This record gives sequence, structure tokens and C-alpha cells, in this order.
Amino acid sequence: MSIYQYSALANPNVDIRLVKLLPGRFHDDLRIALYHVPLIRPPAPSRVRLGQAMLKELQQTLPAGWAAWENLEGKYFFEDDGGEITTWIHPDPNVPRSSYEAPPAEPVAGALPEYEALSYTWGTMDNPQIVRLQADEHSSVDHSILEIQQNLATALRHLRYPDKSRVLWIDAICINQKDIPERNVQVTRMKDIYRLAGRVVAWLGPESEDSQHALSTLDYLGAQIEYTKDQFRLPAPDCAHPQWFHSYTDLPYREDTWRSILELFRRPWFDRLWVTQEIQLANARAVVKCGSDEIPWSRFRRALYCLRCKRELPYKGLSTRIMQIGALARPLQGFNFRVLLLTFSDRLCSDPRDKVYGLLGLASQEVLSQVRPQYSLPFEEIYRDTFLCLLDQTQRLDSLSECTMRPGRPERLPSWVPDWSWNTRDQAVLYNNTWFASGNSRAHATLHPGGVLEVTGVHVSTVLAVQGPVVRQDTQALAAIRNWAPDDIRTGLYPTGESLVDAFASTMVMNKVKDHISTRGSIPTLQVLRESLLGHLSQPGEGDGVDVSPLSRLATEILRGRVFITTDNGYFGLGPPGTQPGDLVCTILGCFSSIVLRAQPHGAFAVVGGSYVHGLSNGEGVLGPLPAPWQAVFRTDEAGVFVPYFRDPRAGVDSDEDPRLRALDLDPVWECCAGERTRDDPQLYARYRNRDTGEVLNSDPRLLPEALEGRGVALRRFRLV
Repeated sequence: MSIYQYSALANPNVDIRLVKLLPGRFHDDLRIALYHVPLIRPPAPSRVRLGQAMLKELQQTLPAGWAAWENLEGKYFFEDDGGEITTWIHPDPNVPRSSYEAPPAEPVAGALPEYEALSYTWGTMDNPQIVRLQADEHSSVDHSILEIQQNLATALRHLRYPDKSRVLWIDAICINQKDIPERNVQVTRMKDIYRLAGRVVAWLGPESEDSQHALSTLDYLGAQIEYTKDQFRLPAPDCAHPQWFHSYTDLPYREDTWRSILELFRRPWFDRLWVTQEIQLANARAVVKCGSDEIPWSRFRRALYCLRCKRELPYKGLSTRIMQIGALARPLQGFNFRVLLLTFSDRLCSDPRDKVYGLLGLASQEVLSQVRPQYSLPFEEIYRDTFLCLLDQTQRLDSLSECTMRPGRPERLPSWVPDWSWNTRDQAVLYNNTWFASGNSRAHATLHPGGVLEVTGVHVSTVLAVQGPVVRQDTQALAAIRNWAPDDIRTGLYPTGESLVDAFASTMVMNKVKDHISTRGSIPTLQVLRESLLGHLSQPGEGDGVDVSPLSRLATEILRGRVFITTDNGYFGLGPPGTQPGDLVCTILGCFSSIVLRAQPHGAFAVVGGSYVHGLSNGEGVLGPLPAPWQAVFRTDEAGVFVPYFRDPRAGVDSDEDPRLRALDLDPVWECCAGERTRDDPQLYARYRNRDTGEVLNSDPRLLPEALEGRGVALRRFRLV
């Protein structure tokens, strides 16, 4: 029988293919009908939920001590002051339910084809399976065959109904993978394909390793927890176990249960890049299916996030695996595209171009207008153009922090472009970006012929010595801390004036302490971290294989792959692998982290990578140190983004404005203007408008190069190759 020959879509920008999976018993031959239909985005519903605006209105109607929240499916619920009681019903019975309950759906009849979208792992074609194609479900004649992967064939057997057809969208079948122009267009349409599907089915594979028990356990755990769009955990209304959401509450599971959960999380689906957007774009009816068992994705993700936030899990390897896959449970559709690229750079795909294209379904329209799939281009060119798109959209150079000089880096990739084909997450200075090395400044970058990017910044220090790097094992992280600790750690002072022990403890976790980050999360205070560090150092040569809480829990995650650097002006920090004595530590305008540069011939520089240098990560390179006793503290804004504010602990005063900027006069030509944050805005931003020209900045004009140089800041231009 002949191999199926695809017929071209009449209009790939409108039409899609759908698979009609014909009925049959489990071991019968697989038979499908393949047909074309238009998929046109329907008009927006007449009633639109107001999100954060609605939450503010609800909050004003609540009695004292109550809070309103919105869960991931858009439902509002209410929490009492103690956080132990939640309810779907407003505590004031006089507030009508219609004012906060979701309006009924208003489908447009006939506007969309009815189908389910499959999310699965392709696997290899080592053992191809045959699908027989028929003209339609009423035909009994096979007219051609199609070869598919083993995993897809297994999925179809489990999805097939015995007595009726089932309509599916499956990327490997519904896109002609050999037709590059069609593939370019259809990949851009996957956002709508998964968003408009009747539901998404995430296929994990056949039943094995007690997967049925794992799924039922996760289903029950997920029912105990609510997860808000602000990424807070709370007990679910009417749950049976209101304490389970706490990070410190142990779960009553036996070893066999933990083992089954770990084996489920080890399935290849969790490592595939494409599933990220597929499941994130799904509606509330999405399910996770393993063999014949399935549970709602909404409960699965709540259970995963609950486990991710536990301080300790009793089964070896489970915490590490959950840290690897846990980001999948977070609400990602409002994320900046740079953060998406970085967060999922460790996910797998067969084509390096897909490290960018496989996440476009979660990108903003502004990014989509500049980054269009072109599978005929080399991936190095795609990565460079994506970097430049992010620079254009955000006016920031934060992606420089993701660059590395790793062995095997593609030669055609400039040092200033991240190699997203590799796992950049381990080396990038990512963890919530709770510092701002260049303040609220914008990038000043020019692309010159030959791939040279000229940037503006300040040379703040030079690397004097390097120790490391740390690999992933807990034992080496703890041993490294012992080896790196200064001899006078208990008595010495740091250049900032703080104690050496506090500076070193903060550096080992990149300042991820509660004194610096105002969050409900379970991160330690500096005092707790200091005591943990000194306790570890008081037992020389012992305890390196022991989980020293909380030091090892944070440091093991943050130190892996990094080196310890000391500088010529007495500072220390964590640098990228490959850092060498003589490298420059620079504050680059428009970049949140310090960047390590290495001199090249003809006055050029190569990017070694991002770094955290304690005492130089809160704008000191462009504004000088914060005046005592002011401290920089990060908190989440209404969009869930970490932003700094400034605290005077003596006066008990908090301020959104940097006290160093408050002391500087703003040129009267500039006025601060209001505006809501968009997903393409950088983490730290403000809007200013030029009264004369109408130009709008997303940064502070007092940090423009001419303003900095006017105050004596020694700016330099660095030509990056």
C-alpha cells in the first residue's frame, strides 16, 4: 500500500488538519481519516473578567482581615486573616455571587471545529508503527498508510474509543513535517491550536511503576490546595487537610508512594520542550493521562507545586527531580520571553531552533511580530536575532547574564548571544533577579558590521583569584563553602562595612535571604543562614555529606557550576565557569547583573558570563553605595514581578524611590508618567516622557549616559565579539 501523500493546505494561515481516530478495539489496526478545516480565532466574549482590577474591587467589599484571591482557572475565593480558612463564598452575604463568580461561557455556535489536542513526546522512529488512512469514518477501504512513532501509536490505542470516532490534533500527523514553508506557518499557529482545543490531553505513557497509585495520590493532594495567579499556596475551600499546603507540613506517604511519584515524574514528557506551551495554553478541562488513568491537569499542577515548595521530601532524588520540572506548574503566560527561554533551556528538543520556536506560543504579540519561525536559517542566526528582539522590546541587556564560555560553544555564535541550545539555566544569574547592578538604567548598545555589539558600562573591579567550579553534588557544594571561607570570617569586615561572615553567607546564596526579599516563601533570614554557616564551619572535615539546613538546600541549588571570585578591590562573589584572573567585572547599563568580560585582540572583549559580586549588585557601580541605614528589599508587584523598594529600619520608613536618586535633580524636561506593566517590560522599569520631544523611556533619565558622565561616572564603551 502506498505511503500517504499530504495535500497542501489551501491557506496555512487559516486551515489546519485534524485526525479522526476511527473506533476499534485496543489491538486492532490503527485507522484514521485526515481532513482540513478552518480554525479562526473567535471574537472575545461580551463579558470579560477584570483580573487584578476585579480583585481590588472585591478587596474593598471584604470585612477586615479577609483577602480575595484568583486561582489559575480564574475563579475567585476568599481567605481569612489567619490563612487557615478559605471559601468560595464571600464572607458578606449581602455581596451577590454574580459580582464575583465566573459568568457562563458564551460559545459561538459553529465558530470552531471540535477537537482535542494531544501533548506527548515524539520518541524515535527506531520501531515505526503503521496507521492506515481511510477517506472517512464510513469507508472500509484503506487508501494509504503513514508511519508514526511507537509512543504515538501507544497513545492512540489508549485514546481510541471502541464505538465512536475521536477528533484530535497531533503535531506529527497534522503538520507536514517535510514541508518547511507549511511548518513555518503552522508552528506560529500552535498557540491558537492548543488554546482553542476542547481540551488538551497530556499523554505520559502506558501504565507502569505503579503509575495508577501515583496519579490517584497526586489527584487527592491537588484537591487540598489552591494555587493563585500570584503564585501563593493556600488551603483549598472545603479541603480535608488544610495544613498540607504549608511548606513545613510532612505528608503521610509511605516509601512505595514516594517511589511511584518519582517514577511518574521521571517520564520523558516532563523533559520535552514543546509540552511547556502545550499544557500552559490548555483550558481548565485539560487532563493528564497515563495508561487508562487520567486526572485533571489543574489538580496535577497544584500537587506538583505543593511538593516543589516542601522544605524537605523523604525520598532520595525526588526533590532534585521536582526542582527540574517544577516550573511547568507555574502560570507562565505573563512571563517575559527572556525568562521563558532561560527557564526552559534545559528541556529537550531535536532541533536547536525549537529552543526558541517551541516557546513562541507563550510569547507576546510584540515578540511574535519579530520572531517568526524560519527553519531554513541556522540556529545561530535565530539566537542572535532573538537576542536583538529582546533588546529592542525591553531596552535591556539582561540576556548577557546567560552567556557562557563553555567548551563546545558554537564558533559562529557571538559571545554576547546566549547559547540556548545548551542548558543555560544552571549558569545564568537567574534566581528571581533580586538585584539591580545597573540600577533602573536602559541599555545603550549598537550593532556594528561583523557581529560586534558595542555596549556602555563601568569597569568596577578586576578578578584577582578564582576557586571552583562546583558540580551538582551536595557534598562538593558544602566542601567548597568550607574551602572558600576567608580565614578571618568570624572577625573580619567587608568593604561595605558589614561583617565578613554576613557578606560571605549572603554571597553563597546570592543574597536570597528574607532580609533582602519580602516573600511568604520559605527562605531563611540572614541570621539563620549565618548560624547555619558557622555551624558547618565549626566541624572542619566533617558533615560535608550531611544536609545542613538551610545552607545546603539553597547553596547546592545556587552554587552548582559557579566559581568563587575575589577582586582587586577586596570584593568577592560568584562568577561563571571559565572566569580567569585578570577578567574584568563590569556594570553594563541595562543589565541587572554584573558581567565578566575578557580582553580580546584589537580592543574588543568577549562575554564570560553573569556574576553576583556582593556589594556591587544594587547599583553601586553607577550610583555609589546606599546611604546608611537604607537597605534594598525586593517584593512582588501586582504582576507578580520582583521589584526593589528601599527601607530605613531606624526610621521605620519604606520608599519606592532609591534614596540615591532622590538626592539628584531630575531634568525638568522629563516627567514621570503612569502606565501598567506589560509582559515585555523589564523587571525594573519606570516610565518618563520628554515634554519637548514626546520620547518615552522605560528607565530613569538620571541614569542616561550623559547624566552619569556629568556626575563623574567613568563610563566605557565595550566592543563585544
